[in-house]
Amino acid sequence: LEIQNYSDDKDIIFKNDDGSGGITPYLTLDGSAGTVEVAKPTNFAGKVTISDNQYLSWSTNSRIVANSSYMQFQVAATDKMRILADGNVGIGTTSPASKLHVAGTVQVGVDDTGHDVTFYGATSGRYLLWDESADALKITDNAYLQIGSGDDLRLKHDGTDSLIDNHTGNLYIRQQADDKDIIFQSDDGSGGVET
Repeated sequence: LEIQNYSDDKDIIFKNDDGSGGITPYLTLDGSAGTVEVAKPTNFAGKVTISDNQYLSWSTNSRIVANSSYMQFQVAATDKMRILADGNVGIGTTSPASKLHVAGTVQVGVDDTGHDVTFYGATSGRYLLWDESADALKITDNAYLQIGSGDDLRLKHDGTDSLIDNHTGNLYIRQQADDKDIIFQSDDGSGGVET
């Protein structure tokens, strides 16, 4: 079944009763613009339904496939992103194990044009911030930088003092630069610094 319109710069329009006694164009095929417009009247929750495992395709190898388990985005016949029914999103993986699972390199911003990135903890006011304007990685007061597979070495600032806590083995401070020293400096009580 072919439906063709040979009138120059004219559309194919499908109309139907709108549920309130009027007639509304629900689907418009505009050949000159290369668009398909689906109307949604204000008194009708319009939708386009595609059966499970059928797909929308923009070319032979680029499409969106959906069913009750996932929505899948393909480019060049390869899965690029998948959203599971539980809300997990996978980029580069079809089995995302978390709300955002990226299998590959992740980049935020571009070189010389950065962006802030914040990681929040479970406690209000404690977070890790990459501050692009300061070119600095910042950890808020009372949030630890923890090194080791257990509670081995922790660094923090508690709002007043800075602490280095070592809980396993010896704590080494090494100076391996040739012919250089280890120098401890502190405030001298009058606004200066003494070695």
